[in-house]
Amino acid sequence: MKTTNITLTILGVLFLLISCQQETSEQLTIIKGTFKNATTTEAYLWGNLSVSRSSELDENGSFTDTLDIDADGYFSIDIGKTSFPLFVQKGSTTSFTVDLNEEHPTLEITEGNQAIVDYLAKKSSALKVTRDNSSELFGKEPEAFKQRWDSIFNSLKKDLSTLTADMSFKLLEEQALKFDEIYTYNEYPRWYKSIHKIDTFEVPKAFKDTYNNLDKDNEIYASSFQKYRWMITAKIKDDAYKRGGDERLTEEIIEILKEKTSPSIRDAVIQSIMFLYIPKENSAQIKEELLNLATGNETKKVIQDRFKKVSNLLRGKRSPTFDFENFNGGTTKLQDFEGKYVYIDVWATWCSPCIAEIPSLKKLESEYEDANIAFASISVDFEENYDKWRKMVTDKSLGGSQLIADNNFESAFVKDYAIREIPRFILIDPNGNIVSADAPKPSSEQLIATFTQLGIK
Repeated sequence: MKTTNITLTILGVLFLLISCQQETSEQLTIIKGTFKNATTTEAYLWGNLSVSRSSELDENGSFTDTLDIDADGYFSIDIGKTSFPLFVQKGSTTSFTVDLNEEHPTLEITEGNQAIVDYLAKKSSALKVTRDNSSELFGKEPEAFKQRWDSIFNSLKKDLSTLTADMSFKLLEEQALKFDEIYTYNEYPRWYKSIHKIDTFEVPKAFKDTYNNLDKDNEIYASSFQKYRWMITAKIKDDAYKRGGDERLTEEIIEILKEKTSPSIRDAVIQSIMFLYIPKENSAQIKEELLNLATGNETKKVIQDRFKKVSNLLRGKRSPTFDFENFNGGTTKLQDFEGKYVYIDVWATWCSPCIAEIPSLKKLESEYEDANIAFASISVDFEENYDKWRKMVTDKSLGGSQLIADNNFESAFVKDYAIREIPRFILIDPNGNIVSADAPKPSSEQLIATFTQLGIK
């Protein structure tokens, strides 16, 4: 990748765009949409400008959301497993319909710019990495990798040059593509190591130069470009993990954020950790520190909403219950384990980190076979993977109680525990009360220490 000095170009363009937008009068920015054949009652809206919220759909699958934004920006509308990119101009109304029964659902714009939406959809598809195409996109040797991605980005740049759209969008998107490219090259080593199952992989110095030279505390970048925020958020999380591991991850992130001057970086990282945050004994202090670090009203609302949602997951609270199908027949309830501690593994057959924990979990089950603790694994596989779940339980000789949730991630138990990422491990005491809503994983030495403290032996 050619090392380029993008700082002056981006800063100049964005200063011009933001200055022009600030001269406009205050106007409402509205997004209206209708999802035909929706199977869920909620859509999720998130964007560049500290916007992250759920929108309830009415009986027609429609919603209307009014935004308080300072500038034009990129947004995404997520419903179920489908995501649709949008570009929203400050003070405008964007309206769309989409039929979710179509093989490849696309937004039909009834108010706004269809050409921009079509371009963003094509870009999203071109840059999307899946299990099916990851080897093709990231498993190649450096020179072949560079050729493949140069072709992708050159095609997108050509499409942008001929796009019928305001110059303000085209200038902003030119810079967005540069960050997309930096992000892709920065992710290459991680993907390559995962695909080839190796621990180390050295890429050419030129692949890293632009990222290494990038200002990592820049407010203009952070307020405008998603991929920049992703890169900085990932780095902060990695640095925090190196400092304190899983047990002190949130606390160390807070300490790093105290050193950042960019409000948008702080808000982006806070929103990221709030998406998955589960309370600990010092949650009141963590909440106060996060609110002090946050600057945007939307971010403060995200903090308040998350802590309210997980307030029932503190230690000592009554655990949510379940009644799920058991692999061996019939159903199993949480109450069936009364009198014993219960260690619950929430997983799925498609989840690589989940499967990586299976050997440690099986060893744990064997070592504590006669102890006052039961082990239950709850699969959140989708209905189409039901047979795959049964086959994996058999093929891997999985122990404990093997259960499958009645509605994957939409199951009441899963939602009550605010589970958005797996694997998740939960520890419940003999009376059905929560010990930890986010317990250490089976491969962690901390789990054995926790068992010992509880007298589980």
